[in-house]
Amino acid sequence: MEIKMEDESLFTKKDLYIAYKKVKFELFNDKNTIATLKLYEYEKNLNNNIDSLFEKIKDGNLLGKDLECKGFFEIPKSFDSNSNKYEIHFFSSSLKHHDFKPESITLKFRKVIDADIDFHIISALWILKIGQFIDEKFDANIYGSRLTRIKPVDTSSCEYDLSSQKYNEESPKIFESYHHKYQAWRNNSFKAIRELHKTSSVVAVTMDITSFYHSIELNGFKEVKFYEKFSLDIKFKENPKLKQFHESFIGLLALWNNAIESENGLPIGLSASSVLANAVMKDFDTEVTKNLAPTYYGRYVDDILLVFPDNGNLNSGKEIIEYFINKDIVTRNDNKILNKLKWTDKVVKLTTKDYQYQHEFRKFNSKELKYKNLILKESKQKIFYLDKNADLSIIDGIEAEINSISSEWRFLPDIADENSSLLQKVVGFYADGKEFNDALRKIDATTIKRLGLSLLVSHSHSLNQYISPKNWIDQRLKIYDLIENHIFIPKNLFENYTFLPRIFALMIHSGDGERAYCFLQKIDDLMKKFKDIKQTESSNKKDVIFEKFGSYYLKKFQEVFFETYNIQNTISGKYFNKIKELLDFDIEISKEKIEEKNSHLIMSDLGFDSYSKLITEYILTKNDKSLFKTILDKQEDVNCDDLDLIDTLNEDYLKNISDFHKQLLEETKQNDKHLRLNTLIFSTRLFTPLDISIVLPDLDSEKFINLVNSLRGTRSEVSDKNKKYECKLSVVEVRNKKLTHCKSVDVAITNFEVKDEYWKKSVREQPIKNLDRFITIQHMVNEAVRKKPNYLIFPELSMPQEWAWFISQKLLANNISLITGVEYIHTVEKTSELNQKIVHNSIMMFLISDNIGFNYMKYFRQDKLVGAYLESIELKNIANIDLKPDDKHKEKKIYKHGDFYFSSLICNELTDIENRFDLRGNIDCLFAIEWNRDIKSFNALVESSSLDIHSYIVQVNNRNYGDSRIRAPYKDDWDRDVVQVRGGKHDYLIVGEINIEKLREFQSHNISPNKDFKPVPTGFKMLKERKKWDNNQ
Repeated sequence: MEIKMEDESLFTKKDLYIAYKKVKFELFNDKNTIATLKLYEYEKNLNNNIDSLFEKIKDGNLLGKDLECKGFFEIPKSFDSNSNKYEIHFFSSSLKHHDFKPESITLKFRKVIDADIDFHIISALWILKIGQFIDEKFDANIYGSRLTRIKPVDTSSCEYDLSSQKYNEESPKIFESYHHKYQAWRNNSFKAIRELHKTSSVVAVTMDITSFYHSIELNGFKEVKFYEKFSLDIKFKENPKLKQFHESFIGLLALWNNAIESENGLPIGLSASSVLANAVMKDFDTEVTKNLAPTYYGRYVDDILLVFPDNGNLNSGKEIIEYFINKDIVTRNDNKILNKLKWTDKVVKLTTKDYQYQHEFRKFNSKELKYKNLILKESKQKIFYLDKNADLSIIDGIEAEINSISSEWRFLPDIADENSSLLQKVVGFYADGKEFNDALRKIDATTIKRLGLSLLVSHSHSLNQYISPKNWIDQRLKIYDLIENHIFIPKNLFENYTFLPRIFALMIHSGDGERAYCFLQKIDDLMKKFKDIKQTESSNKKDVIFEKFGSYYLKKFQEVFFETYNIQNTISGKYFNKIKELLDFDIEISKEKIEEKNSHLIMSDLGFDSYSKLITEYILTKNDKSLFKTILDKQEDVNCDDLDLIDTLNEDYLKNISDFHKQLLEETKQNDKHLRLNTLIFSTRLFTPLDISIVLPDLDSEKFINLVNSLRGTRSEVSDKNKKYECKLSVVEVRNKKLTHCKSVDVAITNFEVKDEYWKKSVREQPIKNLDRFITIQHMVNEAVRKKPNYLIFPELSMPQEWAWFISQKLLANNISLITGVEYIHTVEKTSELNQKIVHNSIMMFLISDNIGFNYMKYFRQDKLVGAYLESIELKNIANIDLKPDDKHKEKKIYKHGDFYFSSLICNELTDIENRFDLRGNIDCLFAIEWNRDIKSFNALVESSSLDIHSYIVQVNNRNYGDSRIRAPYKDDWDRDVVQVRGGKHDYLIVGEINIEKLREFQSHNISPNKDFKPVPTGFKMLKERKKWDNNQ
């Protein structure tokens, strides 16, 4: 396919491909949309679809081109009960006690767009050509729906000046991460309150616009003053076709409004709407900051937070609102009867777990305020007043509630453990009938509970990565019970509708067919009850079409079923058919057809199972029973519509991705009909830098960074190439600012049991990955997270390879590097005579680096060269297997992690005097991981090695035999074992310090001083880069 750059066109086809890349990423990762199957069908014939769309829109006019969108869904907004306020409060988790009277309930819905892929591409094109210039006019205090821009290389924070950075066209993302921006919006308000409270009484106000998107008038986007406000008038004057494109795009939005019988409004669910909605609030942002000059102003879409000092005249809620009105921030709604405005002051008790605080809390009890035509509804406004002389316990309490649950993200999932901290918290939230009173409103009981639900589901999916779902089914059924006891209360189901597909996906992916069927039945029963409710309201003030609500759920659950029901699923035929019937599938569609469709979705990165994860896991483990290998073995060649852009566009990033694709084909021994180039270019779950370093461990720094940039759309600069060191071993530099010029590092050594049973099963290629084993490792990792060392060390052969990979990703969030032995990697060595089974005994190192603008894990693997004496004998006896290193991973190296120099050896390799000799003077520390019964011999070996290498030795052995320690060449005998542990009934870890600065200062002397350490050995030559000073000048 040849792409022509046509001069008369407003767009190039490259623009459309960029837009599609972003649309695919955003739609798939927005779990409220229904787009997976649409994306799959569109991508099957991608080039023709892009060609067709290009011909329709190339002149910039979108009207009259058969591009109109009329589709929409009704999705839940709120469940309002008008029950008797004097009725005795009765709470029940049983559905039978919720036979509510339909006449006492009002269901409120919002209409969201159901557009085809072409329409979404046009929306992304509008952002590419126009929206990005609107977004750049906003300051950093506007947090919601901000476009992804090219981050400065020297920051990993979302707190940078967006307007000074270019829109990132190469990134698959349209918007900045919701989680980080929302968190910054909330946390910065707390910081402002704390800082202001040092000198003044504090007023904090929250405001929220009702039916925000549906209240926006479209005609304003075509006015001259709108163009001038965002400097679009200049661009439109330079290119009139761009103006035509903009105005015809607004025309398409107006046609959608006509389809839903609405006069105004932006479609929820369309990317351009988010940018246009921010644009509407530009004047409000300016007026607040100019007229009110608050200490803090933050807006997340239509959620507004204000913090400012008390001027001495703000003694009531009425005075504060009058202050806003006088400052031209808001006005009273003229459509309401003014004599009905009432002002009340309330004192609300805000309660935390252990203490009760009473602070003044003022709530404006008018009907409505307004800004232009946007209504700030009474129920959405709150004012928080904190007297200068009051303590900050209330703020501490609010933060503690949210942090107690959100901090669980940092840990390995413990939900299957009877002592689970997360389960205890979530149960506590739902068992407590009281609401958390939150003066800043956004952190209330609903938020906490939703976060708890989200964590339960997410941790359950994570646990399925470590162990087979069948190995923790009892615990998972209890989790379902907990979730359903809450979610199947009618009001809760209606207001937490986004969780239903996620829970269903967990059930299907776990093979819990019976539970999934019952889950759908309960939803179906409640949907019938909702249908009987006659009092309904839609956000555009028009009639609710209930069938549009039902069809949303049906299509969403159908889509989830296709995404999650993979070829290894264990759901029985009985419940497969029952689920298929409830989901109204074609009776003829078979189990095999759904499995086939799921396999195609996975290979297009549209399945529940991530394409990048499956490939990386297979290359890491070489497991022929993996889902990835199973799919490839059964998949027939497909007719690909892959891009031919590599040569025609001459884009470096496409060439890098193409090279990566070729290397993947080589590593997996597949053809391009199975592993498609398109899937890498149009990815929904991106390869992480860690994944890339696992797949291609030999990439030099420059090629590695370029590939990361190409796959992820980042613009990291290539660091200086590794310098040459005057030592025999290669020195691998892993940049880490935290460890640059560090004086010491903290190392957590584990006293950890690896059972003989695990070893034998690993030899037979039957690895044990059960719940009990996972819980022992989970305890160790979570304890390390609490103690925050720089490194966590496990012994030889301590865990399956993929567990080390998963664990490292959790440790990354806590800035902890992992060094561990992993179970044998099985492969076959082909010789001229026969194929001999061999295994690799490896140490895997996952080291945190930050040289590409953010923290990531870099993977290194080093194989044992020769098996220990008994190890080799037992491998032969049990499975007729030889132990050999992989040629790619047999070289011994020195790692410069920040400014910390270390190396690693596996057990019997420590006995090789040449290994120790090559390290002398070149390292600060040697990590020796072991499965070693002969602790007496190794005791002497470790003690002597510490002196002859003259470095710290970190020895970590299987707890069955013990003697894990940090040994140092200190002068005084009692100082030499910084840490030493042995024996015990339970696994545990202990953290010791390695004092780099002290050791190097001692070694930098020409003649060793008579203090701190033993003298350096004869012939000791210190690596130049480790010296504290040059003593040869």
